[in-house]
Amino acid sequence: SVVQNSTAVGNGGGIYVDGATSELKLNNTKVRNNQANADGGGITIRFGKAEVLAKSEVTSNTAHNRGGGISLVGFGGNNGVRLKIDD
Repeated sequence: SVVQNSTAVGNGGGIYVDGATSELKLNNTKVRNNQANADGGGITIRFGKAEVLAKSEVTSNTAHNRGGGISLVGFGGNNGVRLKIDD
């Protein structure tokens, strides 16, 4: 799968994950050339869980604020953000 050339007015130019019970798994996926006018050009994970797995890439994404590739929002406690990256 490819997520590319998208623009968000706010966060998460390519993908936006929101909610403590939200879960994203990327396998053999490319997230590239996306843009956010706030945070997380490629991916924003807000109070959720994400796994970037084998053969996945997050490249050439930009954000006007923070996290050109990946932005994590909502750390701490059981409702925090969880990110796992594998080769």
